[in-house]
Amino acid sequence: MTTTQKTIKYVALSFAGLIIISLISGFILFINFTKEITDFGIIDSSYIEEVLEETEFNNLNISLKTTNLVIKQSEKFKIQTNNDRLLINNEENTLKIREEKGRWLHFSKRKNLVIFLPTNYNLELATIRQMVGNVQIENLTAEAFEIYLGTGKTTIDKLTVNDYTIIDGGVGSVEITSSTLTNLSSNLGVGKFKLGATLIGKASIDAGVGSIDLNLLDGLDNYTFKLEKGIGSIYINYKSINESKLTLGSGNNIIDIEGGIGKINIITNQ
Repeated sequence: MTTTQKTIKYVALSFAGLIIISLISGFILFINFTKEITDFGIIDSSYIEEVLEETEFNNLNISLKTTNLVIKQSEKFKIQTNNDRLLINNEENTLKIREEKGRWLHFSKRKNLVIFLPTNYNLELATIRQMVGNVQIENLTAEAFEIYLGTGKTTIDKLTVNDYTIIDGGVGSVEITSSTLTNLSSNLGVGKFKLGATLIGKASIDAGVGSIDLNLLDGLDNYTFKLEKGIGSIYINYKSINESKLTLGSGNNIIDIEGGIGKINIITNQ
C-alpha cells in the first residue's frame, strides 16, 4: 500500500470513528436526558438475576447488541443477566447466547451479562461479537479465541490462547494484560490498544487510528519484527525507528506490524 493510499485509508478511518463517536455520544446524552439511567458501564451486581446453571459445552458463541459482557472464574458454571432479550441455548456442545432485536430507545437500566466459568475450564473456541457496550474478561483459556468489537471499552486479563487469536477492533479502548496469545491476527479500529502478553507463532497487527502500546513479557531475542510505518512513530525499547520499513531480530516468533495513525511503542522484557 502506497503512502497516499495509507493516508486516504486512515483519514477515512478517523472521520468514520468521529462520526460513530458523535452519533453514539448524542444517543447516550439523549437517553440520559429523557430517563434516569447510567452510561454503558461494567456491571452493578445488585440487580442481576441468575438464569442458568450446570451445563457442558466446548465452545462459546456470544453475539450482543447493547449489553455489557463479563466473563470470570467461579467455583461452578453459571450465567447471570438482567436482559430478558437474550436467547441462551446449548447446541452441539456450543453455548450460544444471542441478543434479540429490541427498541434502541427502550432503556430502563443497563443490560449486563455475566458468565462464570469453573477454574481450569478450557474452551475449544470462544467467539464474541459486541456491538455497543463494555467487555471484561478474566482468566479465560481457549484453543481459539475470536473477538469482534463495536463501540466500548474492553479489558482482558490472563487470557491464554493455544491455537489462534483474532482481535477485530472497533471504536474505543482495548487493554489486554498478563496473557499468552498464539498466532495473533488483529485489525484495529479507532482508539487505544494496549497489549501485555507473550506472543507465540506469527502475530499480525494492522494498526488503525490511535496509539498502540505493546508490552512483550519475554525477551527481544525471541522475536523477529517486521515493521512498516504509517503516519506516526514506532519505538522499540525507547529507541525510535526511522526507517519506513524494517526487519529486526531473528527470533522464532514473528511480529508483523503495519502502522496507522498514531504512536506505536514496543517494550520487551530484556
